[in-house]
Amino acid sequence: MGNLVMFRKDSVLNILIQSLDWETFEQYSTWQLFLAHSIPLETIIPILQHLKYKEHPEALSCLLLQLRREKPSEEMVKMMLSRPCHPDDQFTTSILRHWASKYDDTLGEHIKAQLIKNNNQPRKRQRYADRQRETDRQAGRERETDRQADRQRETDRQRDRQTGRQRER
Repeated sequence: MGNLVMFRKDSVLNILIQSLDWETFEQYSTWQLFLAHSIPLETIIPILQHLKYKEHPEALSCLLLQLRREKPSEEMVKMMLSRPCHPDDQFTTSILRHWASKYDDTLGEHIKAQLIKNNNQPRKRQRYADRQRETDRQAGRERETDRQADRQRETDRQRDRQTGRQRER
């Protein structure tokens, strides 16, 4: 008997990314078909950058189940640690806790490697990002000040109109 191949290693990531816009049942079915193939999970780990906890719960839950079966690799840990942080998003903490309970030494080594890599990167980009954030904050404060001034002018106009009406009477 032959094998039916529905996903190739080189196209599976694109298919899974496209499936993020599909209905729940289609997404779960696609993930089940993916899991039936013996494609390494590291092939699709880059999908994490596309997943938002409110918009893609189906993909996150299927991926979490699969990640729990895997021993963490350095690339997996890197992708987990680079996910945006949000208090309601429990995906990253869930998998890190699981890996810590089963593979504490391996996980620790991978996190250590990421911290060393991040610490050795040039600081120039970080300073630029800090300056950009400060510029954005300043622009936001200026916009808020402008809005407050506009509201005050509108209040003054309304008061002047009412005062003018009262004098006419």
